[in-house]
Amino acid sequence: MKTFLTTILLLGAWPPVAHSQVAVAPDPVTVTQPDNSRLTIVGKGTAANPYTETTDGYTVVRNNKGYYVYAILDKQHKLVAGKRKAHNPEERSRCERKYLKKKLTVHLRQPQEP
Repeated sequence: MKTFLTTILLLGAWPPVAHSQVAVAPDPVTVTQPDNSRLTIVGKGTAANPYTETTDGYTVVRNNKGYYVYAILDKQHKLVAGKRKAHNPEERSRCERKYLKKKLTVHLRQPQEP
C-alpha cells in the first residue's frame, strides 16, 4: 500500500487536479525585446488560460515582430496586440504613461466563454 501511494504521489495524480487549474509560475522574468531593450514580465492565469503582465499589471502580448506590446480588446472582445511597445514602469515616457492612464486598464482580460 505504501508503495502504491508513493507511486501515485510521484506521478502527480494525487490529489487529482485538472490540467486547466494548474497555475502559471508567478515569478517575474526579464525578457529581451528584438531591439535589445529589456522588459520584466509576470506570468499569470492557469495552464488553460495563461496571460502575461508588466510588473504593474498591464496585460501584454507578443506581436508578429516578436515585441511585447500592450494588449487591447478587439471588436470580438479578444485580447490582441496593440501598437505600443511595452516598457518597464520606470522607463516609460510621459506620452506612454498618459496613454496607459487614459486608454487601458490594469489586469485586462477577455471575457471567459461559458
